[in-house]
Amino acid sequence: MRSVADEPWLSLRPPQPLGKISLSRVRVLALCGVEDWERRTPQPISVDGEFTYAIGTCAHSDALADAVDYAALVEFLRNFLTSRPFSLLENLVFSLCRSVLAAFPPLLQVQLSVCKLLACNGLAPTLSFGLRRSPVVLALGSNLGDRLGNLRAAEAAIAAIPHTALRAVSSVHRTEPLLFREQPEFLNRCLLVETTLLPLELLAHAQAIERQRGERTGPAKGPRQLDIDLLLFEGVSCRSRQLSLPHPAIRDRRFWIEELAELGIAIPPSDGSVLCQRCEAVALEQGEMEL
Repeated sequence: MRSVADEPWLSLRPPQPLGKISLSRVRVLALCGVEDWERRTPQPISVDGEFTYAIGTCAHSDALADAVDYAALVEFLRNFLTSRPFSLLENLVFSLCRSVLAAFPPLLQVQLSVCKLLACNGLAPTLSFGLRRSPVVLALGSNLGDRLGNLRAAEAAIAAIPHTALRAVSSVHRTEPLLFREQPEFLNRCLLVETTLLPLELLAHAQAIERQRGERTGPAKGPRQLDIDLLLFEGVSCRSRQLSLPHPAIRDRRFWIEELAELGIAIPPSDGSVLCQRCEAVALEQGEMEL
């Protein structure tokens, strides 16, 4: 089990051997720029890239089907760059990184440098950018209406978020309210996803899914149809009004600790008192919609 006792944002993946493909001077004629001539006349674009992936399977099988096909990767880069005009290098590089990760699932991280070789005023600007496929843990909770139905609908909606894949789910736990106690019991579940979205992008999708199940009324910690929290986002530690990662209460919720353990992530409690919180795993029948 992976322990994240001290720095729970660092790694949510089990240890694995990693390889890195390096490609240099992949060149193509493409439309990129804001000048009139750049919108009309293709200009030479050069791409350098590093592509990180887990090599364990293909290292043992020696099968191309288990590896990243270098030729297919180069062809993808060239086809993408000529697929449409781009005004800004920033949009080109960001879109290309995300598209490469979507097209090649074995890749874990992409680092690209894109150069416009014949830009105006004799300059040849180069922009570098990297994007990774990040494991993220989200926590779901519901204590109004069809509680289990709310969790299942949220799970399906999260799995449908663009650039995001659902990897694992914990069991469902029935838990007592913690801060505002005059309300029904909750059903809770944690999800492990992988995404190339940025933290605030994923948060916006989660908040939209919450709203689809009904606007929250009453106290901030009161009853709700659906609550979605971002608990852990690999490689990210932040504190802001919009989002704090790791979640500040991650060590204070017994059900989160138990659900994370089911996902292979060890989080020690902040102190012994959290273990006194009542938390019961729920056995669910296939197709059951409420308890």
